[in-house]
Amino acid sequence: MFYTDKLILIFCLFTLTLFLNGADDIGPEKKSASSVRQEDLISDILNKMEAAVDPNQRAEEVKTLKTVMDITVPSQNILLKVTVLDKFPDKTKLIQELPNGMRTVKVLNGDKAWETIEPAGKSRKITGKELEFMKFELFMKTPGVKLKEIFKSVEIESKNEIIGDFECYKLKCIPAGSLDLPPITLFVDKTDFLTRRMDVQLPTPQGVIDIQNKIKNYEIINGRNVPSEVEITQGGMSILKRLISVDENIALPDTEFEQIKIQAKTKTD
Repeated sequence: MFYTDKLILIFCLFTLTLFLNGADDIGPEKKSASSVRQEDLISDILNKMEAAVDPNQRAEEVKTLKTVMDITVPSQNILLKVTVLDKFPDKTKLIQELPNGMRTVKVLNGDKAWETIEPAGKSRKITGKELEFMKFELFMKTPGVKLKEIFKSVEIESKNEIIGDFECYKLKCIPAGSLDLPPITLFVDKTDFLTRRMDVQLPTPQGVIDIQNKIKNYEIINGRNVPSEVEITQGGMSILKRLISVDENIALPDTEFEQIKIQAKTKTD
């Protein structure tokens, strides 16, 4: 079976919390005074989330992103480097470099996606819900996209969830589209309206993986509030992501996202 490290599958979620580029009233039609109040509260929360993340309203200026981060797996004493290249609206490339020299590359280019391992030369085509989730993830990050386009409904499941030192709203967000992707749960700080935790169900070749992303720190980069330290928990394993750099509007030619045939190294190489 093709080797797929579960860590690689987790890494594609690290930039999800950068997606808050706009806010509008979303959800079911208003049918009663109670539903009006609920929808008004949701609209107010979403607008304040947008203002907290992008106070200068400059997200639409971003056409490309290069994000570099370090990943620590304390239980295994492993340190990895991850680079994510985004060219909106339909191209993304995730590069994971392991200490032993192995490099794993995961690419979405329009309607096609694949994963390769270098220097082993192994490759697999990404299809089905895993492909659709990659598209959805990139769509969430695309500057200028409104929340009403990202989610077909948002519900307040709780108004008093405690995440660390923060009192939060718990929002159940149903992804838009006809693919029946699992909901995303956001825990939003009731004071500054930054996301403090995000729970996601990630489709993988091995099945659906439940992932909890606890955002421990934010940093203002290029005028936007960006998660700079995130603790990820999956299957009892904890991983710590630390942001190294974010570069906007760098040159990323389309050739950067083309599939290249990798020749496996032999013992004589």
